Amino acid sequence: MTCLIRYAIQRLKERLASGALERVSAVPSSAKTERKLREKGVPCVSSETQPAIAVAIGSADAVDAEGNVIKGGKGALLREKLLRDQATRYIVAVDEAKLCSKLGASYPIPVEVAPFYAQRTVRSIMALPSLHPCDAQLRFGDSPTGMPGVGSITPFVTDNGNLIVDIFRTTPLKDVAAAAAELKATVGVVEHGLFVRGANSVLLVSTPAGVSTVAPNAPPEPSGAAQLAAQLMHHLMGQLEGLQPKWLLAGTAVAVLVLAVRRHL
Repeated sequence: MTCLIRYAIQRLKERLASGALERVSAVPSSAKTERKLREKGVPCVSSETQPAIAVAIGSADAVDAEGNVIKGGKGALLREKLLRDQATRYIVAVDEAKLCSKLGASYPIPVEVAPFYAQRTVRSIMALPSLHPCDAQLRFGDSPTGMPGVGSITPFVTDNGNLIVDIFRTTPLKDVAAAAAELKATVGVVEHGLFVRGANSVLLVSTPAGVSTVAPNAPPEPSGAAQLAAQLMHHLMGQLEGLQPKWLLAGTAVAVLVLAVRRHL
């Protein structure tokens, strides 16, 4: 778990305990998320009957200059994207090490695929024009090949019962949107980890010089580096306390921690 999201969850716990927030519940995107939330005393409910999400907050594995994101390095990309796409506002908070000019080369692209004909799906992915040339591999262990967490002799299985294919490239993608569309249209692909930036996106970036807040059609607003977590919580609490009863999503791809919070009136 990143320190940023750990802080956010802790602050939620504190505000619930103090009464600053009342009748708040959470929708986790994974079984691991649910265990973490319950440890903190945050009530968890099902997402099936819940309204739209007010704010989605999370980290990322890579972010490009256009605000496109790779998420799902720990395998929770499908549920993260389902929750993200219900959000009015989507906030990604990362440090400078996650930034790149273009997605594709700095971190492998995770893709959730159906177990049936999985190797055939791998071959189909490698043949996609927007991804060629690339190397696509079924994941074994908790992380992509070559990263900490690899070593299992059995394929990684998601909470949805699917497999993960990691796409490795030595050069960046020329067109992120085209790659996302081609992956989505591939038979056997359930979902992919390319989160193309939308009009609801806000990016918080921590650098040695400070923190930049980048919103749609807005320039960066620098501030002190120590304020990154405070800015995240400002967005989080401001949206939660200022909107009609909707949902709040917070998460981190690093720890596969995603939660959605609804305020009950």
